[in-house]
Amino acid sequence: MSAAVLILAALGAWQLIVGMGVIDPLLLPAPTHVAVSLWEDRALLGPDLLVTLGEVLLGLAAAIAAGCVLGLGMHLWAPLRRALAPLVIGSQAVPVPVIAPLFILLFGFGLAPKVLMVALICFFPVTINLYDGLRDVDPDARKLMRTFGASRWRVLRFLEAPAALPQAFTGIKIAAAVAVIGAVFAEWAGSDPDWATPC
Repeated sequence: MSAAVLILAALGAWQLIVGMGVIDPLLLPAPTHVAVSLWEDRALLGPDLLVTLGEVLLGLAAAIAAGCVLGLGMHLWAPLRRALAPLVIGSQAVPVPVIAPLFILLFGFGLAPKVLMVALICFFPVTINLYDGLRDVDPDARKLMRTFGASRWRVLRFLEAPAALPQAFTGIKIAAAVAVIGAVFAEWAGSDPDWATPC
């Protein structure tokens, strides 16, 4: 309830500031003008919204799949963890604007580079949260299961995987939040060169 009140208060303040002429409506239109434009231009914006939504869903799905595989792999196999952990962390140190042109050169201006950029932005929180969730299981519970003769697979299936679910879903929620940002940037970076090229 409080979040809805804050949102309504922010929209009201925005409307008031624009209505009083503090900000030029050309630079920052009022919320009512934005709503009217969204409704009147729905035929134009609707197909584009569906394309962006498809990029978000495909990129997020790819990030979840890759993140689960990498997170499980790093947890189960120490050599893979030592090899991939620096690369997973380093992937977030490289700004996406730096590698976006490379994706465009390799894959063109179609759907593939946009989905790849969304996946690249999203897979880190999925991977790290799943890996941390699997690693942070109570060691006493793990020892107890092994005392009863549980195999590595049973420990993973009945103890580690269920215990890691909260952190894994937290990673997915973070990834879903940044996926839209990634899709918007990907569309900007991979826009049609015919009109994006300066004259």
